[in-house]
Amino acid sequence: MPIFSRRPFGHEPDGDDDPSARADDDESRARRLLDVLSRHKLIFSGLVLLAVIVAFACWLGVRAFDAKSSLEQARSSAQQAKDALSKGKAADAARWAYDAHSQAQAARDATHSLPWNIVAGVPWLGSPFKSGQQITDVVLGLAADVLQPSADVGAAISPDQLLAGGHLDVHLLRDQEPALSKISADATRLEADANAIADPEYLSLLRDARTDLQKQTSDIAKLLQNTALAARVAPSLMGADGPRTYFMGFQTNAEARGTGGLLGGFGILRFDNGAPTVDTLAANTELDKHFTPLDLGPEYADQYGFANTTTDYRNSNLTPHFPYVAQIWKSMWAQQTGMDVDGVVAIDPVALSYVLGAVGPVTMPDGEVITRDNVVELTESTAYIRFPTDQPARKKYLQDIAREVVKKMTGPVQSPRDLLDALGKAVTEGRIAVWSSSPADQKLLEQTPLAHVLPDDPAPYAAVVINNLGGNKLDYYLKRGIEYAADGCHGDRRNSTVTIRLTSTVPDGLPAYVAGASGLTKSAPIIVPSGTMLTSVVLFATEGAKLTSALANDKRMPVFKGTERGHPTFEVQVAIPPGQSGELTFHLSEPTSPGTPRVPIQPLLDNVTPVVSVPTCAG
Repeated sequence: MPIFSRRPFGHEPDGDDDPSARADDDESRARRLLDVLSRHKLIFSGLVLLAVIVAFACWLGVRAFDAKSSLEQARSSAQQAKDALSKGKAADAARWAYDAHSQAQAARDATHSLPWNIVAGVPWLGSPFKSGQQITDVVLGLAADVLQPSADVGAAISPDQLLAGGHLDVHLLRDQEPALSKISADATRLEADANAIADPEYLSLLRDARTDLQKQTSDIAKLLQNTALAARVAPSLMGADGPRTYFMGFQTNAEARGTGGLLGGFGILRFDNGAPTVDTLAANTELDKHFTPLDLGPEYADQYGFANTTTDYRNSNLTPHFPYVAQIWKSMWAQQTGMDVDGVVAIDPVALSYVLGAVGPVTMPDGEVITRDNVVELTESTAYIRFPTDQPARKKYLQDIAREVVKKMTGPVQSPRDLLDALGKAVTEGRIAVWSSSPADQKLLEQTPLAHVLPDDPAPYAAVVINNLGGNKLDYYLKRGIEYAADGCHGDRRNSTVTIRLTSTVPDGLPAYVAGASGLTKSAPIIVPSGTMLTSVVLFATEGAKLTSALANDKRMPVFKGTERGHPTFEVQVAIPPGQSGELTFHLSEPTSPGTPRVPIQPLLDNVTPVVSVPTCAG
């Protein structure tokens, strides 16, 4: 039986030992050990890097959530502050502005944190994060430089303080003008910063936030620009530097004219240190002298000379450009009385209805109550039915209403805020217009809707102006629809279309004075059936526009062409039977001009919201 000797595992016989083999084995084992260690180290490093990335992503995610939450709260509070300011609620505005500032600071801290700054520096990938930083910078600036200072000023010039005792505190308003102008300048700067925010590239959420912020800053900037402008111009206009006198024309929208309606009556409005009074209320027929014509230039004469507009009050406001109308009324009053007024104001019954809604109804000497709900119908319709043939009685009735309403609105006011809101609504709709003979004041006025000017710039423009050619009061029953559409911004010119829909709602049984049928057109006298609207429709188009065709219910129409303040004008004259509708279409070729498209609405009795489909082109 063989006998085997036992040796420890791995022990080599002494006679077989090889030093070089052992060295190779040791080196091999060492390499294998290093490979294992390297793999473990690589795995460990990867795990560490992954942990760092996850931690960084979590850190960035937390800061992104903080930024989003704080930014949304800040923008909401900013909007609340803006709304409170526009309503004259200074205490509420201050509270919301403080909240907006705190929330905006938190949002900015989040978007300027270390992880956010790192990612924002990465090309393309970091663009949304860079946009986020810009957004929070603007919101913080809005809260700190605009809303909080505005709340402080708003407390000083709240409506209750500005309109105390039935007059405007013109000196208080003037004292706050420097602060308002600085706030307005800061708001305008922030509006520019908002418009310069970079495109967030692939994050639509931030793109929407950028768009919303741009609109919000634009709205706030416009509000403060108008407020600062009012603080500059109102004290002078309202007698802070000495008494001011204005010819105040009452327009009758039932007989359409370029600035709204026929000059139906007038009064003399006086301001002394912010306190208003009205006297010399009279009917239009008291402008009865043979007036010397007023020279408003050859372009005006070519456009309106046929109608004797500077000598006949009935045609004195065919143009929509109120400064021309104001100079005509000023000239007539000076020739009638020798009084040289400082300016001219126009107002209509719809504006008076807004005022009555703020100051309350008035009671006539015979007990009839005039309210915001009936003043328009009474003055534009009922008066003509009540006095179908007795014009002197009707004019006296209308003067009496005007006198009582003016007395109410120029006396002590229970809610100054409501009165300012009413006047603001009327101004927005073009129902109050103001012109000053002072060049400095007029220059400021022309930056506001009060001036009612026909602009002389190249921006896309479509103003539809109605003038009643029948000498009747049928425009009380007129309804309008207006659309302005144009092609894109490629090329020097583009095609555009202005569509106008006119509807007559004239009822049966109206008095002859209301539904009268005779009128005078540019071509010849014309007779149409009773109740038929005889209407001039003038399109004031973009500077440089050329007419391709004008259609009435798809049939070509003759067109009278002209120019006013650089705008080509295209006029058609139409007859609209009672209860009928018609559509006018102007096809144009116009320059591809930079600027925001504008479609001003002539202040008649219907409410018109134009449909505008015109791309805004860059300069």
